[in-house]
Amino acid sequence: MGATWSQLASAALPFVLALVFVVSGGVKLVWPGDFTQLFHLNLYPRWFSHVVAVVELAGACGLLFARTRAWATMPLIAVMAGAVWTKLNIESG
Repeated sequence: MGATWSQLASAALPFVLALVFVVSGGVKLVWPGDFTQLFHLNLYPRWFSHVVAVVELAGACGLLFARTRAWATMPLIAVMAGAVWTKLNIESG
């Protein structure tokens, strides 16, 4: 008997999220100018965009393996919480 749609979605979700974070982190490293300026405008040091990019890429790699998935989510949650905090407190005010 084949897998259900929910089982397939659960299996695919880590890979889809990894792809999102690879693209996000990769863009920050390939075209750093726009992102370093954006981080600077949001009152962060310019180099912080590189730190976020490395965390995103490392977290994406960790999402690909079941053994490291739980550990990879922690720094990614921190990065996303920081993005939400920035959006709510700095960009809107």
